[in-house]
Amino acid sequence: MKNIFLLLSLIMLSIATSAQVVSSCQTTYLDTLKYVDQVKTSSWTAISVNVINDGGAYGYAGFGQRFEAPDSVKVLGFTFRAWVFSGTSGDTVVCRLFKDNGSGMPGVQIDSVIYAVPLVTGFTSPLDSDLIKNTVLFGSGHVLEGDYIVTVENFASSDMYLVRNTAGDGAGEDLCMTYYRGLSDPSFDGWYSTFSFGGGWDFDMPFEPIVEYSFSSELTISADSICGSDTLIVFDTIVSFDDSVLYNKMYNPNFASYTGYNTSVNYDYGDGISDGTGMHVYGANGNMTVMAYDTILASGWTTNSFIASCNDVVFVEPPGYIGSDTTVCMQSSMILSPGIFDTYSWNTGQLTDSIIVGPILNPGVITYTVDVTTASCNSTASITITFDNCIGIEEIKNYNLNVYPNPVNDNFTINVDFEDNYELQIYDNQGKMVLFQQMTGTVKNIDVSGLQQGVYVLSISEGNQVIRKKLQILR
Repeated sequence: MKNIFLLLSLIMLSIATSAQVVSSCQTTYLDTLKYVDQVKTSSWTAISVNVINDGGAYGYAGFGQRFEAPDSVKVLGFTFRAWVFSGTSGDTVVCRLFKDNGSGMPGVQIDSVIYAVPLVTGFTSPLDSDLIKNTVLFGSGHVLEGDYIVTVENFASSDMYLVRNTAGDGAGEDLCMTYYRGLSDPSFDGWYSTFSFGGGWDFDMPFEPIVEYSFSSELTISADSICGSDTLIVFDTIVSFDDSVLYNKMYNPNFASYTGYNTSVNYDYGDGISDGTGMHVYGANGNMTVMAYDTILASGWTTNSFIASCNDVVFVEPPGYIGSDTTVCMQSSMILSPGIFDTYSWNTGQLTDSIIVGPILNPGVITYTVDVTTASCNSTASITITFDNCIGIEEIKNYNLNVYPNPVNDNFTINVDFEDNYELQIYDNQGKMVLFQQMTGTVKNIDVSGLQQGVYVLSISEGNQVIRKKLQILR
């Protein structure tokens, strides 16, 4: 059977900022072919196999069974039912794998294995019992195309029994062959068609090849990272699936009624969500293992559901976030920060990774927005802050602050009874800090000539003590 190739292309809506990632995956299945015991007959007999079992003139020392390979199939080995009836140990047989010579007989030998058939003294169980089932493996297996033959050969004189059909069905497939050993005339040594001896000889051997077939897939991700606000889009396409093997009676017991196969796909996005849509927006960020599962359903095989999976890791960039909408006192201030990014652009005009908002002069509602970028990803975060009057806490009354002159032209002086170092900040009416200085004691000639005319908030703070005054610049 030919490999099944899938192209699982994951395309991101964002611009790729890193190299394309391609992962090749392969899922392997093993099946045991059951042409004889599932289709032809379930009635068995046992035949003695050795070099002297016909009275001494000729001995049928082995049997083989031919199988078709309409497409490439990897043959790992086969099973057969046999046992040694009496003695002290098992009988050593040779199990071989041949290519067909074009005339239905063994041609080029591909592999051979020496195998000891177990001693089962006085065996009386059903001939399809697993007690006498033997499994032979040909190394790592062989990929074959065209007919092949498996054989069991006993060149000893021990009493080994090999299970076969009770009798021929007259269908004339000519699939079974016998190895005759000419004891008195070596010219007879070799393989002969069993069917050529008549309809009653048209039996088959319940040899069951063990085959391996693969479901190959390729997962392509446009980049190993995407922007957190983008939609992940997954495309899945089955490029080719040659199911001619499923129309063959040696591989599919339901070959006569087989009409095709069905496919389905499911995606696991790595964040606990899976579906078949192929479209997903992440609610989290970080490394996500994205997996695509393809299923082909074909009746008749031992394994009738073929599932291939392929995966790779996608890093989801975090979007900017500066908090939920909130209410604060108009006399208070707070720090807004969207996280760690490469660039920042606030609607206040600032380009810093964080800003201080408040205090403001009058109650109101202000929305702050920031555009952030990391590599080629960008997102926008916003927060709406309601500044409340919070009556009764406009100012801390235990400290005095004198500002003069007020209104001010270009310079003013402050006097405050803070004992230690303190900070001076001036905010405009949008909450943007426009001046910051470290201060000690009475300070004269504070230069505000660079500020435009208007109303500002002057904030003086020492530790957790804050005093605010309205400052008017008038020219």
